[in-house]
Formats: sequence, structure tokens, C-alpha cells
Amino acid sequence: MTVSGFGSFLGAVLAVVWSASAAAQVSVKDAWVRAVPGQKVAGAYLTVTSAAGGRLVGVETPAAKVAEIHEMRHENGVMRMRRREALDLPAGEPVKLAPGGLHIMFMSIEQPLVAGQEVVLTLVVEEGGKRQTVEVRAPVRAAGAGGGHEHH
Repeated sequence: MTVSGFGSFLGAVLAVVWSASAAAQVSVKDAWVRAVPGQKVAGAYLTVTSAAGGRLVGVETPAAKVAEIHEMRHENGVMRMRRREALDLPAGEPVKLAPGGLHIMFMSIEQPLVAGQEVVLTLVVEEGGKRQTVEVRAPVRAAGAGGGHEHH
């Protein structure tokens, strides 16, 4: 192997090692999606922790044309929902996305979500100016399951 070839090989190995260690920096637990029969929207909920700190900057799923980070809050006695461009993930602190608060909103769902199936989500997390993706498998629960109140 030439010096140039070794440098390319070493760069590729380091990129894989960095990706593996970066992925280990972000953990997700308690992921689930609420199925609402007849609706083209759904909410996804989970708890995400970034060991190094970062920001959740995007979400993708094959289950819907659009997936966005949303926040619900009471303003002047009215519950309002709005899109968030990003969600801060303080180092080592779990950030919970739950019904009635922060959540992931699926819009333009292609096929009805059925309780018992699994939905794949890809979270896009930015840490130190670098982006990584974290794949999450979330079971679908029937509307009314998982606590909280209906909000869509």
C-alpha cells in the first residue's frame, strides 16, 4: 500500500470510528407513535439524551411525507402548537418528548398507522458543528394509549 493509499484507508477507518462513537453519544428510549384512525397526522414521542450536548435539528420517516419537531404550550388559556427548528439537548440531560408538550409531528401520512406495527424514525442531531443520524424504531400504539391527552 502506498503512503497515499494508507492515508485514504486511515481516513476511512477514522470516519467509521468517529461515526460509531458519535452514535454512541446519543441515546433514545421509550419511543412510540400514536395511531389515530382516519387521520393524516400523528405524534411521535421519545426521550433523547446527548452525552456531549447538541441539538435535534431534524426528523425523517418513511411513514409520512413530513416529520417536524413541534411544541405545545398554553398561551392565554389556549393550547397552541408550533413548529420548532431545533431542540436543544443539554449534555447528559434526558429531553422528553411527550403528549401535550414537545413531540414529533407526522403530517401527510401515506398509509394508516396501525397499533402493533413499528415505525422507523431517523433523528438528525448536531453536535459540535457535525451532524449525525440516529435510527429509532418506535412501536405504534392505539389512540388513548401511552398517557397524556389527545392533541391532534
